[in-house]
Amino acid sequence: MIVSTARILASQANGKKSRGPTTPEGKAVSRANSYKHGMTGAGVVLPEEDLTEVGQRFEELQAQFNPSTPMGKILVHRIALCSVRLERSAEHEAAYLGEKIRHARADHDERRQVEIASLLDDLARQPAASVGKLLRSPDGIDALIGAWEGLRADLDRPGLGVWSSVHDDRAHHLSGRRVEEIPISRIHELSTAIRGDFSLLREGEGAGLDVEARRAWARDRLIEYIDEELTALGDCLGGIDRESWEQDREEAPKRALFDISKAAVLARRYEAANERGMFRALNDLRKVEKEAAENPIKPSPACPVGPLGSFGPASEPTDDLVEEFEAEAKTLAIEGFIGGLTSIPASNRVEFGQLSAISGGREGRFEPLLAGK
Repeated sequence: MIVSTARILASQANGKKSRGPTTPEGKAVSRANSYKHGMTGAGVVLPEEDLTEVGQRFEELQAQFNPSTPMGKILVHRIALCSVRLERSAEHEAAYLGEKIRHARADHDERRQVEIASLLDDLARQPAASVGKLLRSPDGIDALIGAWEGLRADLDRPGLGVWSSVHDDRAHHLSGRRVEEIPISRIHELSTAIRGDFSLLREGEGAGLDVEARRAWARDRLIEYIDEELTALGDCLGGIDRESWEQDREEAPKRALFDISKAAVLARRYEAANERGMFRALNDLRKVEKEAAENPIKPSPACPVGPLGSFGPASEPTDDLVEEFEAEAKTLAIEGFIGGLTSIPASNRVEFGQLSAISGGREGRFEPLLAGK
């Protein structure tokens, strides 16, 4: 693919722009950009105030438990971290619930309005189901009444009003049906007549009237139809138990005490995890300290002779080792097995070399023996 010069220059210009922080300070700030709650993780995402609190808590717990092992200190720090996170979780939940309780009634009203608006928008797709749900609540019935009154206002304008196929569809949907349904509805008969097509009118309706008068007659009949719908909705609204709906609104703060949202469920899981982690670390600390008290670590005994050969420098042999070697050499000489250093085992030859270098003159005592004298 051929790249144009302009594109190359644009890429070079973009490359000269910032590609993120490069200093340790800038990287530390950037690391906290995605910080949300700090209730999980190894502690690197904790805010500064929490880090300080963990440090203070660790010093207090260390003074209380006085761990005697390195693992004990690690577990004490774990207890401090989990305890701070546990407190932060409780504080976060209390603040979050307080906010929800304060705005519970307003949130309840808003959810109802959103639900009603959604049902009105869904009238064209499923009119019967939407109207049925709207009729269950006073707010839903009020919304239906408002929609019918809007259609009536357009139809009742001076002259013949405003009534198009859109109004026809809307009236059908508010009735819980579609225009294409059979048999032909009364709304569709009158709507067609308003637009000058009288073929769907029943026999004798508007007979003897000229075209404009007959259209006006159809408009008046449609207004009467809408008024009947409004009267029916008013009766339905009067039969609604408003007290129960008001009670639902008043009890909204109580329902807010238990939040089932995804964020709230996750926060409660973090809180439970921190609590389990704190008590698990406490139990492990007690076990570790108990085992350390029952089985203290004993220092390893020092080896008199260090590593040999290529494994490292040798330690200075003791006088007991020198005497033991002399006795062994004499025994071997007496028995006639010494014919030189090759007759001495390899390990003993090394030891003999060490003894010769360290004992300062003692090797002269072995020369007659090693020479077969």
